[in-house]
Amino acid sequence: MASNHGDSGAGDRSGSGEGGSGEGGSGEGGSDETDAIGPPSGRRERMRADRGGIDERAAPTASLDGLTHRSVMGDLDGIEPAWRTLKRKWEHSFHPMCSYMGMFPASLPHYFVRKLTDEGDVVLDPFSGRGTTALQACVDGRVGIGNDLNPMAYVLTRAKVNPPPSAAVAERLDELSAAYTRPPMDDVPDRIRMLYHERTLGHLVYLKREFGLGEQGVPEDLHALSDVDNFIAAMLLGVMHGQSDAYLSVPMPNTFSMSENYLGNYIEEEGLEVPDRDVFQKLLERLRTVYSDGRPERRGHAVYGDVRDLPEALAEIDDAGGDVGDGVDLLFTSPPYLKVLKYGLYNWIRLWFLDEEPDVVDERLDDELDLAEYLEFMTDTLRVADEVLDDETGVAAFVIGDVDQGDEVINLAREVADAVVEPMDGFEVGGIVEDRVPDNEKVSRIWGETKGEATEIDRILIAHRGELTIKEDPDGLKTKTVRGTQETLGSFG
Repeated sequence: MASNHGDSGAGDRSGSGEGGSGEGGSGEGGSDETDAIGPPSGRRERMRADRGGIDERAAPTASLDGLTHRSVMGDLDGIEPAWRTLKRKWEHSFHPMCSYMGMFPASLPHYFVRKLTDEGDVVLDPFSGRGTTALQACVDGRVGIGNDLNPMAYVLTRAKVNPPPSAAVAERLDELSAAYTRPPMDDVPDRIRMLYHERTLGHLVYLKREFGLGEQGVPEDLHALSDVDNFIAAMLLGVMHGQSDAYLSVPMPNTFSMSENYLGNYIEEEGLEVPDRDVFQKLLERLRTVYSDGRPERRGHAVYGDVRDLPEALAEIDDAGGDVGDGVDLLFTSPPYLKVLKYGLYNWIRLWFLDEEPDVVDERLDDELDLAEYLEFMTDTLRVADEVLDDETGVAAFVIGDVDQGDEVINLAREVADAVVEPMDGFEVGGIVEDRVPDNEKVSRIWGETKGEATEIDRILIAHRGELTIKEDPDGLKTKTVRGTQETLGSFG
């Protein structure tokens, strides 16, 4: 099994925020746009359940707005669900750049980053997804590092942790727009043609060509992108499909790509017309929204690779002056679950722009594991943590949800604690924090009434070296942290 994506299925969260502005994000208004037209095949269904395996010593239960939180397997009384009090608009404006299946809210890593690290510390997410943890670490004054084997995840993470000046992005958009000529489009597949107006499709193919996507293959093409072009590509991924006029496609959800056959039938049955959108103008609109909080002062690093290659990758970052220092202080991630999400399949439209086939991505990520294989993979992951974490103070926090396998529901956090962390020399299980997720924050809500019931519970498994230190009340925990200045976007548009 290779690296997968952070935010991966954490609590089945969609990230929809107040007033529809949230982690789904849009160019205008941040609409999450998750009114489903229909579910992709193999949808995720997780049910509430509890299973034995580890002796729980429950800490006192606290209630917050009807949500239950408790810490088990140890004394974690310093952990309270304050992340639940932070509204989506609290988040830095880079976060909703592009929606991502299963993403968790930035308030979750923010809470644990502030509780478990100091400014200047190194925070790593080995399954970075859209880069939520790595970006939030940078926003909070830490060095955020995100790794993933999904090309889409790499582009998004890189854009967020190493953003160029907004004026440079606007200038590049101006340059690209002025130089535009309609490219040949004979090789564009019909499944893409049915989504876009001819002018819009011409812009997309032109940008794909200008960025060199498809020339050498992944990851060479992505590494060859300048920081500015990578940022434009990341913004473009966020507007490729959605419901409102902020998006480029026929009306459809922006969180995931519906199946090709379903989408084709729906377009025909409903008589949908492709909207005529100016891609360059939509990107400028997106730019103004995305940079509304400026750039975080602290920069981070994005890695495209397998989790098991991280020690070498971090050594290269350190050799290049990347502030890794004595090691990673906090590993905060949501590792892939058991056969839960197909990130290639559910992002086939966006992956077309990156010139990557969805089945190739899913094969590379290789999530088709049974429980024994999954625990072996998590053992490999913890061995990597053993290599990269600070020898004395390193902490690893895994956000893991229960998984429905039809005949049983697996409490995966307990399985990992019992079979992986406990036997590993040098690590102790600090506890498992239970976090109940409201119904309106589940991706599965967009599929309406379905067989089964999605779980309301995520569990944060804490493993640590030495003594676990939990800060009592970090300054600014409930305030929006913006370490940057507003920037002039230039004259484009």
